[in-house]
Amino acid sequence: MPKSIPIEEIKDGMILSDSLVNNFGQTLVPAGTVLSDRHSRILKTWNIFTVSIKSDSTEDDFEINDDIRKKAKEKLDLRMNWEPRNAAEEDLYLLGLLYTAKNLLK
Repeated sequence: MPKSIPIEEIKDGMILSDSLVNNFGQTLVPAGTVLSDRHSRILKTWNIFTVSIKSDSTEDDFEINDDIRKKAKEKLDLRMNWEPRNAAEEDLYLLGLLYTAKNLLK
């Protein structure tokens, strides 16, 4: 499962799970790139603050049943008065939903 981290936490050998794309749709760094400290410095100059890396960690693996998903959606919708308008915003909403569900399971 991919894990989003601040660029300051990039360590040599981490693998980028999603391509980094600029506002013009140009790929800056392709998915699958093995990251190094040098990437961290370059990303700062491009004003990129987080990256999604491949993670073998099982701490983020959890199952969301329909009841938890419903409760998480209700809780998230109460906090946000917003409907996603594009794929990027839908991804943000799903991340919020997963985060809320994970907190409900704790």
